[in-house]
Amino acid sequence: MNDKICIKNLKIDCEIGAYDEERGRKQPVWFDIELNVNLSKAAESDNLKDTVDYFELTSEIVRIVENSHFHLIEKLANHVADFCLQQKRVVGVQVTLKKPEALKKFGTEISIVLKRGI
Repeated sequence: MNDKICIKNLKIDCEIGAYDEERGRKQPVWFDIELNVNLSKAAESDNLKDTVDYFELTSEIVRIVENSHFHLIEKLANHVADFCLQQKRVVGVQVTLKKPEALKKFGTEISIVLKRGI
């Protein structure tokens, strides 16, 4: 399946990190999320019920991430991927999570990419 819904450059502040200096404070993480969805029915019907409501989905992802307290970005990305796969019509997901403050001492950022489902 080649149909996708893409959520790009989603910035969320959350508590994330394994080191003591990262705990107890929020820092930004950035998500790119690609949802594998069959969009043919929605393309025909022009009806929201035939697709994924990306506004509702994004709002819930923001709520989940803002309230999370994981140590590893791998765990956070997997948690978001699992949530996306619970949505009706989503058969696969790719989550890219960037943590720009992780390596800012070196002038760069770290990111991971998880693929789940198809």
